[in-house]
Amino acid sequence: MKPFFIKIICSLIFYCLLPTAYAQNPLSSTNKKAVDAYEKGVQALKDRNIEKAFSEFEEAIERDKLFSEPYFQLGRLYEQNRQFGNAILNYEKAVNAQEKTSVSEIAAQQVGQLYLKKGEYQKALVFLKKGVGAVTASNQKRYKTRIDNCKFALEAINKPLIINPLELPKLVNKFQSQYFPVMTADRETLIYTGNQDLDENLYVASIKDKIWTEPISISEKINTKENEGTATISADGRTLVFTSCGGKKGFGSCDLFISYKQGDNWTSPQNLGQGVNSPEWESQPSLSADGRTLYFVSDRKGSLGKRDIWVSKLDSTNMWKKAINLGNPINTIEDDLSPFIHANGKTLFFASEGHVGMGGLDLYFTENQQDKWKNPENLGYPLNTFEDQVALFITADGKKAYYSLERDQEDKYRRAKIVEIEVPESLQAKFKATSFLKGIVYDATTKQKLQADIELISLKNNELVGKINSDSQSGTYTFV
Repeated sequence: MKPFFIKIICSLIFYCLLPTAYAQNPLSSTNKKAVDAYEKGVQALKDRNIEKAFSEFEEAIERDKLFSEPYFQLGRLYEQNRQFGNAILNYEKAVNAQEKTSVSEIAAQQVGQLYLKKGEYQKALVFLKKGVGAVTASNQKRYKTRIDNCKFALEAINKPLIINPLELPKLVNKFQSQYFPVMTADRETLIYTGNQDLDENLYVASIKDKIWTEPISISEKINTKENEGTATISADGRTLVFTSCGGKKGFGSCDLFISYKQGDNWTSPQNLGQGVNSPEWESQPSLSADGRTLYFVSDRKGSLGKRDIWVSKLDSTNMWKKAINLGNPINTIEDDLSPFIHANGKTLFFASEGHVGMGGLDLYFTENQQDKWKNPENLGYPLNTFEDQVALFITADGKKAYYSLERDQEDKYRRAKIVEIEVPESLQAKFKATSFLKGIVYDATTKQKLQADIELISLKNNELVGKINSDSQSGTYTFV
């Protein structure tokens, strides 16, 4: 409820300050009765009497059909009430009523932003350009991004990716909403967040020979009566990091916890500690394939924008180092969310509303070359649209992707369903796919399953590629 509360308060402050801000400019009407009604409406806003404000602004317009300021005020009120169609209608009238008024340019900015949110990019571009005079020095960067978004979107729509999102079976999409899917490297185990009656929990479904099993709770040790979700899994499926909000002892509102799989059971989750968690909000983790590098999102101090992507690594004593901000060119002054480090360990996918895209949250990817991140690239249309796209998981071989897609249901509510797509070849060509090695270690004589340290060595140059160990109970291992 906290973000909603802040939004309402900010809007009320805006309404209180708005009349003063425009008091220096003459009103666009000389009709005394119209002006009188308008001023009464402004006073009603100060008194928090929204119903009276509506009535007085409508009275002002009835007295003078070309009076821009009450149209603008009605546009703001309708926008506040999320009646965007009426908001656009009144903003446009504020722009078009007369050639130039005290509110015409800021109204053009507002209607341009609303058209951008609707995906009507050509109209958005027209109005945003009309409102250039209302852009303040502090908003120059955001204004430029909006203009660039319109231009990018118009080009992207003309060069669409060919994708065909297929919903996973109803057996898997059984909850009111489901999201943040991740898979093991062998593509046999899917872990995702299921939301039922506002209770988030982690669920596991398996697939073999294209047949999905019914999802089950991942573990009673992990799921509680509070919310658990947005998990990540190591390539071998034996290290899980997830978000818990209020259900376990933590440092802040939401913390990251870790659990290890031994045989068929998960260990009791442990807080990742102060190297990773803070008194603020931490969520949306992504583990590297070997489980030794963790990317996540936080709104802690030191962020460049609202929420940023951070990274922590295991040291030689298996303790998580103090997290560092990924910084530019990944994080922006806006929200940067949902990191997913591909199994190749070099390609990072994430969502952002601060980079040029289709508007709102878009999906991007970047490559790490010699410890430096390249400038992020938008994944394109229709993976990205005018609606928010929050998270993406791509399999180790780079051929399939999973994400949640909101669609209107029969009950008229929007429900997030997990979908699968074939990754377009043009996108596959932009990052390296990986393969994996999977097996079981056991005693040749007794056939007893064994825990063992395994080293993978390149025969080409005799270099150590990596180290893994097999499960102490099942003897299984997976190496990317």
